[in-house]
Amino acid sequence: MTITQARGSPGQAVVELALVLPIFVGLLLAVIGVGSFYGQRQTLIAATAAAARFESVCNAATTGDATTIGQSAMPNITPAPTFTYVLQGTSTAQPHAAGCAIASGTAITVTALAPNVTVKLYAFSISLPLTSSLTVVEQ
Repeated sequence: MTITQARGSPGQAVVELALVLPIFVGLLLAVIGVGSFYGQRQTLIAATAAAARFESVCNAATTGDATTIGQSAMPNITPAPTFTYVLQGTSTAQPHAAGCAIASGTAITVTALAPNVTVKLYAFSISLPLTSSLTVVEQ
């Protein structure tokens, strides 16, 4: 009994590779891009939390301000995001410095905006805005 092996044309494998390889490379680049963007988003969320944490205890703090603390928590996002602070419905771009006189129990909403976060993938780049917001209560 002999076993024969089915064979296609000699160039069939090369043609199949030429058809499938660009799709796989495109999917791989998309996964890398989404991962990079997600990492930058998580960094912005952590920086917003750091700025909000400072805002919640600025009465007891001895040095610093919320924007400086937030921006130092995300050195890999350029340009540096802007922070806005909403205190009792009044929006301001000014952070509260150490020793602020905010009444205990006051809600403060901290919002960070990175207008042009760029994800670079070899020859391609995409710029997208990122926003993160967090509300804390002054201690």
